[in-house]
Amino acid sequence: RAERAAEFARAGRHAAAERLLRDVAGALVRRDAHGPAALTLIALGRLLLDRGRADTAGDLFSESVAAAEAGRDDGVMIEGRIWQALARTDAGSLSDAESMCRACLLATGSSPEQQRWTRAVLARVLLSQERIDEAAQLDLSCPADSGDVSSGLAAAPLPPLDPVVSACIHATAVRTLLAAGNVFDAGLRARALLGIVATSADPVVH
Repeated sequence: RAERAAEFARAGRHAAAERLLRDVAGALVRRDAHGPAALTLIALGRLLLDRGRADTAGDLFSESVAAAEAGRDDGVMIEGRIWQALARTDAGSLSDAESMCRACLLATGSSPEQQRWTRAVLARVLLSQERIDEAAQLDLSCPADSGDVSSGLAAAPLPPLDPVVSACIHATAVRTLLAAGNVFDAGLRARALLGIVATSADPVVH
């Protein structure tokens, strides 16, 4: 049932998608299905974050973290924290967002993909604070780097596990490179981003 929410959202039926995800999340919480509940709450939070409702989305991400902790699922808990940091950034709570990012980077249960994503979110926070030099020092590269990667930012696309996250990482890298005055590498990374867009039907990616 939760998978139908994505269809509703793509069709512009955001209210229906929100109602469906809330209903499914509530049912999973009542059944103590902590892992699926956490993932559903993240999906609901992402839907609201895309709609500009950062504060409400942040609350949902907090609930997802609590559910993941109850289910002892470190990977989902870290994912919830990263989305929570994004919500805090959109809400203007930059210090809180930075603290969450740095905690995720130190977490032992995070995957390499989550580490790259966290660094991109941290770079976005630092750019919002005009801390360009610090943002430019973060490694936003991908495993299959090619070409001139001396800046640590011009890289090949991430595997398409989540196109939205992949596009977010590349877009943040482009912004960071441009802010640092590295136009050439920014163009290379923008080309990689266009490659992701060309292979995705997700409107959020576009």
